[in-house]
Amino acid sequence: MNHKKTSHKGSSKMSHDELRKKISTKTLMDDGFMSAFFNDFPEGVELVLQIILERKDLEILKVETQMTMSNLYGRDIRIDVFAKDDKGVFYNIEIQNASKGSGFKRARYHSSMLDSNNPGVIGEDFENLPKTIVIFICDGDIIGANKPLYRINRVIRETGEVFEDGADIVYVNGKIKDADTRLGRLMQDFFNPDPDTMNYDVLAKRSRILKTDEEAFDMVREFLTEEEWNAAVSQGTDIGLTKGLEQGLEQGIQAFVLDNLEEKVPEERIIDKLKRRFSLTEDEAQRKYLIYAK
Repeated sequence: MNHKKTSHKGSSKMSHDELRKKISTKTLMDDGFMSAFFNDFPEGVELVLQIILERKDLEILKVETQMTMSNLYGRDIRIDVFAKDDKGVFYNIEIQNASKGSGFKRARYHSSMLDSNNPGVIGEDFENLPKTIVIFICDGDIIGANKPLYRINRVIRETGEVFEDGADIVYVNGKIKDADTRLGRLMQDFFNPDPDTMNYDVLAKRSRILKTDEEAFDMVREFLTEEEWNAAVSQGTDIGLTKGLEQGLEQGIQAFVLDNLEEKVPEERIIDKLKRRFSLTEDEAQRKYLIYAK
């Protein structure tokens, strides 16, 4: 996709303020802001999982947002938040708004992708599969039973016992924001754009940094959606690297690759970031990386 070069002469400061104002309205129910929020932030993910799963002993060791997973047929999915705890359990947290659909088979597919992308299974030793928990935090009541939380497991019908295959699915009803419960207060924070009135200090501090700290500004921009990117570019908004927009898209891509190489960012991560930042296809991003990484 080609981006029209836009002059920012005399308007860069204004566009910066406009984008900052836009970020100030974002909540954790917005995919892009949520991805920036939890990226490399295990403490935040740990708090969310401890509350949803009612576990105080849960410790998160690894967090990655916007992780791409593929199957043998090349069908990619983008994982909002992937996490791993100290017991080896894998977690996938997804934000699900009404506009994105609410099919239950989507949860099934995400669960299967966590299994198929697990390098720990060799041959037919399936006992090495880790426990997986797919969690959808929804803006409404997907199940429709007016419960704050829905925990789904397979059940043996003839005995009523849980079929312990280690693949759990959880739906969180974002409509219930009961201030008397930890989960209700958490949902209040997920829908709250104001860090100063959030309930949990860990989340409030992170939100405040992303919305006010200039060094965190680029990190938030990196996770903006393609729609937000195109809208910003068409309006002359200073989005992406200023160098890239002022000197041309190609120079911006080159600077972006070299900056990430200097920071020792892995090749796969740079290519994935190129796709998002410059709206490139997989092949285009790989080609640009190979050109400028030499």
